[in-house]
Amino acid sequence: MTKLMTIVEGFQTITEQYPTKVALCEKERKMTYQELDSLSNQLANRILALGVKQEEMIGIPNKKSIEFVVGILAILKAGCSYVPMDQNYPEKRLQFMVNDTEMNYYLNFSSDKSVFPYLPISPIAFSIDDVKEDNPIRFANISPSSLAYAIYTSGSTGNPKGVLIEHSSVVNIALASKMIKINNDNIVAQFSNLCFDAATYEIWGSLLNGACLYILANEYTSFDDWKLAIKEGRVDIAFFTTGLFNAIVDQDPSIFSGLQKMIIGGETISYYHVNIFKEHNEDITLIHAYGPTECTTFSLCYEVVEKNQEIIPIGFPLDNVEVKIITENGDEASVGEVGEINIAGSGVMRGYLNQPTLTSEVLVVNSENGNLYYKTGDYGIRLKNNAILYKGRKDN
Repeated sequence: MTKLMTIVEGFQTITEQYPTKVALCEKERKMTYQELDSLSNQLANRILALGVKQEEMIGIPNKKSIEFVVGILAILKAGCSYVPMDQNYPEKRLQFMVNDTEMNYYLNFSSDKSVFPYLPISPIAFSIDDVKEDNPIRFANISPSSLAYAIYTSGSTGNPKGVLIEHSSVVNIALASKMIKINNDNIVAQFSNLCFDAATYEIWGSLLNGACLYILANEYTSFDDWKLAIKEGRVDIAFFTTGLFNAIVDQDPSIFSGLQKMIIGGETISYYHVNIFKEHNEDITLIHAYGPTECTTFSLCYEVVEKNQEIIPIGFPLDNVEVKIITENGDEASVGEVGEINIAGSGVMRGYLNQPTLTSEVLVVNSENGNLYYKTGDYGIRLKNNAILYKGRKDN
C-alpha cells in the first residue's frame, strides 16, 4: 500500500481486502470492516448535509468506544478534521478550543442529553442503532496534505496549542516502519487517552493494516483489565507510557505474558524496570519509542534485545523521517556530541493553529538541504551505530 494516500483511501483499500474481518471489538460488541465502512458513510452523509467547509474542525468526545472510531472516520470522509475533547477538561479550556478552532459542531453519541450543553456548538446526534440502510457517500475532495486532526497540548505555559496533523503523517506512522509494523492478524489494544497522540498509532495503525482494534473502554483501566484483554481478548500489540509500564512491572511483570510486541515511551526510560521485564518476558518484542505530538506519534524507535543493557537509545528514525542533532552554534553535532534533536520528513505537523510566530520558532528550514525541521526542545547525542540517545529537556 502506497504511503502517498489519505487515511480514507487507506481504509477503503483494507475494507476491500477484508470486508468481513472484525475491525473493532469493545467488550461483547464487534464490528467488521464492511460494517464500519457503512456506518461511517451514513454519518459522513449527515455531516456533509450540514454544508461543512473543507477541513472544518468537528469536536468529538474522547470516550473510548466503537462510536468514537466510527465518528472520526466519518469526519474524515466528509473532508473535515476531528478534535478530541475531554469532558473532564475545565470549561475555560474547552471554550478556548471551541473559539480557536471556530468549531460549529461536535458529534454526540448520547441520545438523551447533550455532552457539552455549556458550549456554543451544535450536536450532531448519531446512534449506531438508528442506521437502517447503506446509502452511497459523496466523498469529499481530500488529499494526503489535507488536515486530519488537531490535538491540543497541555498548555502548561499558557493557553493550549492546537497541533495540526495531516493525512500523510498518519498514514506514514501506520505503514512506514517494520519495527512497529502491525499485521492483519494482530489484535491491537486501544488504551490511550484519545486526546493524546498515542491513540493515533493504536487506531490507524490497526485499521490501515487490517488488524482488529480491541477497545479497553473503561475510564480507569486496572491491571485486571489488562490481564483480561491479553488472556481472553488475545491482544498481542500494545503501547504503554513508560510510567504505566514501570507500575505494571512493579506489580506483576507476568501481566504482559501473551503479547507479541509492546511499545513504551513518553517518559525517560527506566533501565531497572526494562531489565526486570526482560527477565520475565523473553519472547515479547520490546520497542522503546520516541516522538513529540508535533511529529504525530513516533519518530524514532529502538528494539531492546539484550538483558541488562547499560544504554537504551530512543533509536533510529522511521521510514521517511530524518533526524539531525544540532549544537547551540547551529551546526550538526558530531558523534557523541550533545545537541538538540531536530526532526524532518513525514509526521511533522503543519503547524500550531493560529500561532504563526510560535510555529516559525519551532519549524525551521535547514539551509543545507531545504527540509523543514521541528525543533523538539530535547537534547540527544548520536551514537557510533547512528542510534540517538535521549539526554533530557533543554528547559531543564
